[in-house]
Amino acid sequence: MTSLQNLQTVDKDTIHSTFNSEYRALEALLLSLPSLSAPSRPPAIDNLLSGISRLSSLLQDASTYLPAYDQRSYSLKLKTLSDQLSTVRTQLAPKAKFSFKSRKGDGGKGIIGGAVGLGTSGGGGAVNTAAEKVAAEQENLKLADITGQHIRPSAGAVSSAASLLVSSIKDSVLVIPEELRFSSASVKDISNSVLLLGRSVNGPVHLTGLRNCVLVLGCRQFRMHDAQQVDVFLGIGSRPIIEDCEGVRFHKYGGDLGPDGQERGNMWDQVDDFKWLKNGVNPHWKAVGEEKDEVWAEMQGKEVGQLEVQKVLEELIKKAE
Repeated sequence: MTSLQNLQTVDKDTIHSTFNSEYRALEALLLSLPSLSAPSRPPAIDNLLSGISRLSSLLQDASTYLPAYDQRSYSLKLKTLSDQLSTVRTQLAPKAKFSFKSRKGDGGKGIIGGAVGLGTSGGGGAVNTAAEKVAAEQENLKLADITGQHIRPSAGAVSSAASLLVSSIKDSVLVIPEELRFSSASVKDISNSVLLLGRSVNGPVHLTGLRNCVLVLGCRQFRMHDAQQVDVFLGIGSRPIIEDCEGVRFHKYGGDLGPDGQERGNMWDQVDDFKWLKNGVNPHWKAVGEEKDEVWAEMQGKEVGQLEVQKVLEELIKKAE
């Protein structure tokens, strides 16, 4: 056996040992999640997401010498663990009660914002419609079952321990005010919409089932599953993870902010794809250079009237393609 073969054997043994050891620890943490107190769950979930991301990076780095069978086996284990985590989080989420709100103030207008002024209303009032369904219970904010609306929740309704839960939104523009902060976010089943989350999420973001959307956010951890034709303007301090995605374009959006408010490194273009473990160009996603990011710059500061949602969607989504 050559010295290179000896080295690869050692590396493979190390990968097996490291992966199995960390996987068992993550599995045990996941099983203990329901028994943890409510304040202890967000840090535990963050640890689980970080561990999954770390093992994914480990497999990516070992793809040149780890047998294909082992790669598939380990990737499947990570997928199963991630799916189980999503299921447990759904089960532990409090049942929200819907409330319907309609406010008059600025004529139904808001402003497409940038990294600092995201979601600031031109007239100082929040944009809400009778069709907007906002529910908040036990510090969670839920936006669901909305079509053809400009959505801007009221600021100050939740604490920084809240989770943002967004689902079943179509043909809409969602703007989260910069005053709102969330410990995590779950985004599911969104189509033909623009989501402007800014830096509202201090922890992990999980996205599932996005179609033909534009997403703008800064977060600590990013995981996207089953997405097609999505533009992501992202500021993040860890490696983003995607799975079962097609036509995803990543753009730079600021950087990750530290506790002192200063910008840290941005890993927006260092994406791990669980369904692409080989070398070479990944067909599922690409990083878009800054020279093509004038789309977002052109839209900053433009007013969005309630009757102009479709026009804004066409402008943003068409140019982002």
